[in-house]
Amino acid sequence: MKRSVVIITPGTFPIPASLASSVEHSVMNAIPYLTPHMDVTVYGKKFHDVPERLNMDGAQYVNVPPSPHQTYLSQIISRINQQSHTPDLIQIENRPHYVAIMKDHLPNRQIWLRLHSVKFLPHNRKGKERKLGMAGLRCVDRVVVNSHFLKDQVVQRYPQVASKVLVNHLGVNPDMFPSRYAAGLQHQRKADAKALGLRGKVILYAGRFQRIKGVHRLLLAFRAIRKSCPDAKLLLIGGHTYGQSIRTPYISYLQRLARPYLQSIRHIPFVPMAHMPRYYRLADVVVVPSIGPEAFGLVNLEAMASEVPVVASQIGGIPEAIVDGKTGFTVPMFQHTQHLAHSITYLLQHQDNCRRLGQEGRKRVLNNFTWETSAQRLQRLYQAHI
Repeated sequence: MKRSVVIITPGTFPIPASLASSVEHSVMNAIPYLTPHMDVTVYGKKFHDVPERLNMDGAQYVNVPPSPHQTYLSQIISRINQQSHTPDLIQIENRPHYVAIMKDHLPNRQIWLRLHSVKFLPHNRKGKERKLGMAGLRCVDRVVVNSHFLKDQVVQRYPQVASKVLVNHLGVNPDMFPSRYAAGLQHQRKADAKALGLRGKVILYAGRFQRIKGVHRLLLAFRAIRKSCPDAKLLLIGGHTYGQSIRTPYISYLQRLARPYLQSIRHIPFVPMAHMPRYYRLADVVVVPSIGPEAFGLVNLEAMASEVPVVASQIGGIPEAIVDGKTGFTVPMFQHTQHLAHSITYLLQHQDNCRRLGQEGRKRVLNNFTWETSAQRLQRLYQAHI
């Protein structure tokens, strides 16, 4: 008989859906490789365009509607209690303060927390959420994190959980992100470049427009890049948050920085995940200029799978994906803007090395960072600890 696992998503975005964060996408992408071995139920919050129940990839997705009388989590607990068979494991995605509540109601079940960043750790929260988060870390059975960097962060802040923390890197679907050099895709690539007016070398940034992401550093570096590579184009994909075009003071600052180079910059506020491979194929270089500690960064893997070299900050868990000088470049935070400009310019001017780094990046993804290998690692962790 298969073991059963319940996965509880944060409820911020619908699941399954194209408009979602990396948390929901990582759940959806692992499911097809987990369901042959386990019975999987995924809980999310009901949004207007998402069915309440759906069977997909061998898993059951259950979306609970908003209720004036019950919280999101209490509705899920009620539904679990109504089942004829209590799950062997309950995995909570990225919400430490859910753990203590769940353990209170199901004290004899394994409750795991899968952390995707430090954002929701009790150290960063206030009031009731902080108190519940601390209680959750005390009673949680296992904490799964997506990088060794994130493990170090958790253990440094909460030494009492050190023996419970397990590392499982995330992945990417290499079939969804084929090589930019694939012969059958060249016509589409040229048509997309023409439609966007992208003649010359293309530098791509994809992500949120928030200061911690360092987009301003990339725009500052673009000034120097243009001096050596006057035909360089900058393609920026994203906005303040997922799928929303909110004008913030930081975005106004970015617009001022971009003003002198408007003819060389293209901005697309939002691209559904399913369409992103077309944009990676347009890029000669992908840049991840974060100035805050990224836990891992799926953009790095998506670019590498697309056989595009990455220039990224030497910070957080990013160096666990990128091998400096082999699959791209990781640049130090000291004189960060200058290092970004130098590394990007080098790649734009040395196409042979650009292609070599891209090829090595795709090999690294195929060997270490597919969703299949990530799900297999998670399955082994389940088997070892349930």
